Amino acid sequence: MSSVHEIRSDRAATDPAGPTGRLAAWLASLRLEDVPERVRQRATHLLLDGISCALVGARLPWSRRAVESLCRLEGSGPAQMIGWNRGVPPPLAALLNSTFIQGFELDDFHPFAPLYSASLVPPALLACAQANGKRGGRVTGADFLKGAIAGFEVRPRVGLGLHGIEMLSRGWHSGAVFGTHAAAAAAGTLLRLDPAGFEDALGMSGT
Repeated sequence: MSSVHEIRSDRAATDPAGPTGRLAAWLASLRLEDVPERVRQRATHLLLDGISCALVGARLPWSRRAVESLCRLEGSGPAQMIGWNRGVPPPLAALLNSTFIQGFELDDFHPFAPLYSASLVPPALLACAQANGKRGGRVTGADFLKGAIAGFEVRPRVGLGLHGIEMLSRGWHSGAVFGTHAAAAAAGTLLRLDPAGFEDALGMSGT
């Protein structure tokens, strides 16, 4: 069975010179070896911090209620919930793992482009990696770290482009507005999307 490493076709974005096209091209060309060591270390710490927060939050009363309610609706699947010995469909694993990480609001926070990135990026990566593994794809630690860096880099830049903390003062919940872009960038990096694929992913996340 083919791995995700073999499906890329290098299609260009619709408008390579536009802001989305340039972002999509950057994501498609990102190489871990080009990322400064201090950035790689910071991303690693954010990943570990997010998973630690999930372990704290996974068995809180409100987390248990979410698991019981949603698993009754969605059933079982190939992706694991952190802190629970049961598999669920990947989208549900992403949702619940995100819920666990934010369960007691211990996770990271960007004050100028307000967002809790650890509640978005690791859950998307874990769900994508486990779903792909079931299809015969391979995800290495380096792949996972590169995906995390892509997500952590995209989310504050999109947030700052949308006037940052002003969004909160206007009554918008920032995670729902541009947190999706971080998840799309992270998952798309694991899937090795080309610029056109990233353009589609970012467009759907914006919708």
